[in-house]
Amino acid sequence: MKKIKFIFISVFIAITLLLIGLLTYKTLEPKAYDFMVQHVQTEKLPFDKNKNVYGHDDIVLVVIDHDSLQQYRWPWKRELNAKIINYFSEYAKPKVLVHDSILTALDDNNPESDKKYFVALKKMNNLVEGFMYGFKPYSDLAKGGEYDKKFIAKYGLKNA
Repeated sequence: MKKIKFIFISVFIAITLLLIGLLTYKTLEPKAYDFMVQHVQTEKLPFDKNKNVYGHDDIVLVVIDHDSLQQYRWPWKRELNAKIINYFSEYAKPKVLVHDSILTALDDNNPESDKKYFVALKKMNNLVEGFMYGFKPYSDLAKGGEYDKKFIAKYGLKNA
């Protein structure tokens, strides 16, 4: 009887701690992240007498925050990234646009979205884009080989 009571209490405590941890993570983590992005990295906090991190007035940092991720599914369709890039291209006219997002594969389920994204990239001559070479074999070896050739021709280092 004592063994059953001990197991029951242990399971109850474990489930209670798990629920408390989950609720804490879901409610506090996004707010803590947003606070850090908004204050710690860019502004001097009232209690921090030594922090001297200030950005230049000509630099704008656009951060995809927790609310944005809640509104749209992740990963975003490339079409949404294309809209963001087109907006900056057409309206903001930045000297340089750095898109810090790494896309590791084509979207086989939505090739039209990929096409819109690549058209937007092609229009920008001042865009710095993240890149990570894929380590998995291509699902279509012919398309993958064609992609590799085009990529190497455009971005590869040529020996003198």
